[in-house]
Amino acid sequence: MRKSNIAIIFISIILFVSCDYIEILTAKGNIEQKQINTGSIKQVVVDASCKLILTNEQDETINIEGVDYLVEGFSFTNNDGVLKIDHEHHLLQKSKLVQVRIPAQLLNRITVNTPAQVLSEETIHLQNLSLVFNGRAQYSEAWLKIDCNKLHLAAYGYDNMGTFEFSGKAAEASFVLEGTILVEALKLECNKVNVTHKSIDDCMVNVKDRLDVKSYSAGNTYYYGSPEILFEHFDLPDMESSGGVIKLEE
Repeated sequence: MRKSNIAIIFISIILFVSCDYIEILTAKGNIEQKQINTGSIKQVVVDASCKLILTNEQDETINIEGVDYLVEGFSFTNNDGVLKIDHEHHLLQKSKLVQVRIPAQLLNRITVNTPAQVLSEETIHLQNLSLVFNGRAQYSEAWLKIDCNKLHLAAYGYDNMGTFEFSGKAAEASFVLEGTILVEALKLECNKVNVTHKSIDDCMVNVKDRLDVKSYSAGNTYYYGSPEILFEHFDLPDMESSGGVIKLEE
C-alpha cells in the first residue's frame, strides 16, 4: 500500500511538471520589448535557451524582445563583468526563443550551457572571442560575422551536435570539436588555424599561412588556401582516427 502511495505521488509530480511545461509551450502572448542596463560586460554565461545577438553598440544596455510571458521569466545578473542569463523554465521552443541583443565591444568569452543560438546581423569588431558550448548545449547553433584577432570555439560532449558558421576575418582561429559538430568557416579568412578534431562531422576553414590539425575521429578537415600543414592522427579507445585534411578548389 505504501509503495502504491509513493508511486501515485511520483506520477502526480511528473504530471504537474509536464502540464506546466506544456502550458508554457502552448500559451499565446504579445510581443514585449525591454531594455536593461547591465553595466560593463566582458563575459556571458547562457543558462537559458535564447537567441543571443551580438551588436557593435557601445553602451551598457541589453535589449530583450519576445513573447511577454517568456520575457518576464528571464533574469540577468552581472557579477564583476560576467553576465549570467537564466530563466525560470529551461526547456523553451526554438520557434519562441527570446532575442537578447548584447553589445560585444568588450566581450571576450561566451559560455553556453543550454541549447541556444549565437549570431550577429552585422560584422562584429572585437579583439578576442572564445565560444564554449558545453555538453548540455546540444543542438546549439551559431552564425557569426566577425573581425577579430583571435577566435576560439570549443564544443564539448560526445553526444553534442550543432552547426557553427563563421565569416569575416580572424588572424588566428582554433576549434576544439566533439560529438557531431559541423564547422563551416570557408568565409572566415584566417592566417593560422588549429583544429582538435574529435567530431565525426566535418570542419571547413579558409587559411593562408598554417593549418594544424589533430585528428581523433572520422571527421574531415577541408580547407581553402595554400598553408603549411601539420597533421597528426590519434586513435581513441572507442574511436579510430580516419579523418583527413582535404584541399578544396576555390
